[in-house]
Amino acid sequence: MNKILNKLVPNIDYENGFKIDGKIHPFYSFSRPVSDEGWTDEMGEFLGEVSGEHFLDVYNRRLAVAGIRDKLRDAGGHYIDVGCSSGYLLEEVARLFPHADIYGADYFSGELVKCHQHLPQVPLFQVDLVNCSFENDLFDAITCLNVLEHIKDDVAALRHLCRILKPGGVLFISVPAAPHLYDIYDEIHCHVRRYGLRELKQKTEDAGLKVLRMNYFASFIYPAFYVAKKINKYRYSKLALADKKRMVYQQAAATQRSGIMEKVCAAEQYIGKYATFPFGIRAYVVATK
Repeated sequence: MNKILNKLVPNIDYENGFKIDGKIHPFYSFSRPVSDEGWTDEMGEFLGEVSGEHFLDVYNRRLAVAGIRDKLRDAGGHYIDVGCSSGYLLEEVARLFPHADIYGADYFSGELVKCHQHLPQVPLFQVDLVNCSFENDLFDAITCLNVLEHIKDDVAALRHLCRILKPGGVLFISVPAAPHLYDIYDEIHCHVRRYGLRELKQKTEDAGLKVLRMNYFASFIYPAFYVAKKINKYRYSKLALADKKRMVYQQAAATQRSGIMEKVCAAEQYIGKYATFPFGIRAYVVATK
């Protein structure tokens, strides 16, 4: 057993699952959720399918990999994806950095079970990030994609991310941007908020981290996004919950794959190395301790 697992779960073997009382468990639970925060297994399954190929999620994962790459190039780097869901980012990191020690964490057991089915070699943990019981200074690299917007006390969550990051380690965070465009999509996805880039930077620094890079992304398609969000907000906000859910699922499924959008995102990523965009659909920071 490696050093991280020894610290996290002493005296428990990992053999494509945690071996407890002679049985293999897909994940180890540090904290069982007291509520589902409005989340359902149906929603998790649908979003897991969409996020695998949706051009925005592919772009997001590409930015995340670029943000942590330097910490995982050498053998022995310890990495965790907090909010790993079905494991698409974990799968990419495992392929790109085969010598890294890789872990996943999520709040919801259904997501962890699905992730384990795809990546049985990756130890998974059920964690409430606001009350995270991981020890200090564990990981060289952490990613946290589309998680903080679900958490009421996001600063407390950031403090725990800072605490479990090693000094000199790197944390990549991404969140939905443009607070004024909160609509039925955010409601159905149980978002507490959308972020401005300054707000994300300030909260990250308040948690004890130093921001190395930050930017909006999906900025080139923001005008079309703006129009769609305004239509959602004013045309569909009074629909019944079931109708809102159906509308959101239809919109997500209709936009998930686009070769043109993937090329637009690739061009934007290159330009984003040299320029900070004034707006975007999502925002990210790369930070260190």
